[in-house]
Amino acid sequence: MINILLTLDKKYVQHLHVMLVSLFENNKERNFVVYIFSDNLSTETQNEVQELSNQYKQNIVFYDLNIDDIQHFNISNHASLANYYRIIACKLLPQNIRQILYMDVDLLVLKNIKTLYSINLESNLLGVISEVGKMEEQKKILNIPNDKQYFNSGIMLINLKKWQDEKWTEKLINYINQNPDKLMFWDQDALNAMCYGQCVYLDNKWNMQAGMFENNKNSKQNFQNTAIMHFTGSSKPWQYMNKHPYKYLYYQYLKKTIFKNFVPPDKTFGNFLRKYKLMPKIYDKLSKK
Repeated sequence: MINILLTLDKKYVQHLHVMLVSLFENNKERNFVVYIFSDNLSTETQNEVQELSNQYKQNIVFYDLNIDDIQHFNISNHASLANYYRIIACKLLPQNIRQILYMDVDLLVLKNIKTLYSINLESNLLGVISEVGKMEEQKKILNIPNDKQYFNSGIMLINLKKWQDEKWTEKLINYINQNPDKLMFWDQDALNAMCYGQCVYLDNKWNMQAGMFENNKNSKQNFQNTAIMHFTGSSKPWQYMNKHPYKYLYYQYLKKTIFKNFVPPDKTFGNFLRKYKLMPKIYDKLSKK
């Protein structure tokens, strides 16, 4: 049995469906219990997700969060309060779960994850993957030693027993309350600042971030190695103007969901011209008339 933790708000329901289909399709021989935490999923939405999981004979457990205590937490850009839900969720999960795999829902699971889930964390709190990009300045702000890596919190193998025994939810919330000006990347910064000494760093294939495919000569090789593709950053594959080279995979799994007829809201004639660099040519033709 593999325990999965997911957190989201209602804006990400479609992407939850896509992520779950990718997980179940590529792990048909595995049995999952998926714990989903949110503060505002309707009964209808929960029933739709339950129906999807039933198609694959998998188990879904919903939790409704009270987020009154985090309403003041810092959010910006494409982030929302849902970024902080995973910190709260770990406290509320059943105490008989010793280990759980947290995943963002803006990703695709492309291979079997048994090997990932089977990793022994021993006395460590988290199994994580390094963040793509230069994070040296943020490490300085968060007082993370030079010899420690800054990790992406979108995929975390969590030693849940240790988390609950040592009250890490309370520790992290306390840090967030005391250091709001340091948190450029929200809860991810708090996790890095507090947990950098209690991590096992895992192979990048378990969290292949968007930066690994941008202007990268090794893009095809990276894709072949990818077990989990994470659409990090503010530009997402469900946006028409997104340029991720493997965004088509999102739509392949989307077709297996109730959202199969989705059309990106930004798919306009103007953006079509911009995307294919036709705008100047159109203007030139009009100016010559």
